[in-house]
Amino acid sequence: MIFKNSFVDSISAYLSMYLDGSLLKFVEAIVLTLILCLLFFAINFIIKLFLMPIIKRIVASTKFSWDNILYQNGVFVSIISILSVSVISRATPYLFYKSTFLSQHIGKGLSIVTFVLLINFFYRLMDSLQEISTDQNNYQTIAVRTFTQMIKIVLAILGFFLVSSVLFDFNLQTILASLGAFTAMVLLVFKDVILGFVSGIQIASSKLVKVGDWIELPKQGIEGTVQEINLVSAKILNFDKTITSVPTYDLISTPVTNYQAMKDINRRRIKKALYFNIKSFYFLDPESREFLSKKPLLQGYLEHKKQAELTNIGVFRKYVELYLKSNKHIDQNEVIMVRQLNVGPHGLPLEIYCFTQTSDWLVYEQIQSDIFDHILTLSKDFKLEPIQNISQ
Repeated sequence: MIFKNSFVDSISAYLSMYLDGSLLKFVEAIVLTLILCLLFFAINFIIKLFLMPIIKRIVASTKFSWDNILYQNGVFVSIISILSVSVISRATPYLFYKSTFLSQHIGKGLSIVTFVLLINFFYRLMDSLQEISTDQNNYQTIAVRTFTQMIKIVLAILGFFLVSSVLFDFNLQTILASLGAFTAMVLLVFKDVILGFVSGIQIASSKLVKVGDWIELPKQGIEGTVQEINLVSAKILNFDKTITSVPTYDLISTPVTNYQAMKDINRRRIKKALYFNIKSFYFLDPESREFLSKKPLLQGYLEHKKQAELTNIGVFRKYVELYLKSNKHIDQNEVIMVRQLNVGPHGLPLEIYCFTQTSDWLVYEQIQSDIFDHILTLSKDFKLEPIQNISQ
């Protein structure tokens, strides 16, 4: 302490040779403040100069990835800055021992800087933990992101109260206790945050949806790939390359169709109906039987049903079924069904129900188009009349 006081006294003695009175005190305060700042930068520079290369070599030599993430996100830099401010805080009373006023106010300033650096450290740590825990897009990603973002908000609020308590000499316990009177206002202001937090936990625990899933929200008319799910909103990349942002709460409060399971098993359903005019239905005569028996898919069926009375729509339905069962692009282990739906004012709907061997959108559409091109064109051989316009 004697050395420190002697150092400050020597500066005061030198300045008093040229200045006096209040001007001397003002200049002395500026000089000591500059010395304090220089001391901070010097300590920070020296620590970084010696420690950062060592930390970098240690991080590079390990087989873990988490330490690289901590290094890249500046966690170690934040620790060094906090240590530097801590050293400066201890030096302040020695440099400003002559002025209690300056010592107290600079101490307050350093306390605020320390709080800010601590919050910044925890922010970087939360970002690192989120990155470490979410290397893959899974349901854990949503839970971790939700927790880290909630912790960030809590830290920001806590930091605000800590800084306020230092600036205005408030008791932190008194501030926190007074929050009870503003509970309704707090709930109103942070309603979306609270709903988003609860929604994130529910989404993660029930495994409803995750980043990368192909989903559809029929109520909002949204369909696309989930790009991000955070505390407040979810970003969905639509197929027209636009991005739609919806509240996270909507993912559990409204109907959501998740097509990811379909993509994972690489199968996709075809379920589409063709409408035929019932006036074009008739019983097959010998000539029609002979004509249709020339089709390889129907030879065995017509031979088996030689004595049965058959209709053109019934034989056509059987042909479509056999055609689907012989199609290499259709999964033969899944349901293959051609069925008649209820007759309506627009004719008889004939529904095709099967699954393709792929979930790739482009390939799926090509397979589906080829099937219906073939069926619609071939319906002429059965003398069926497809309905071209079924609108009211």
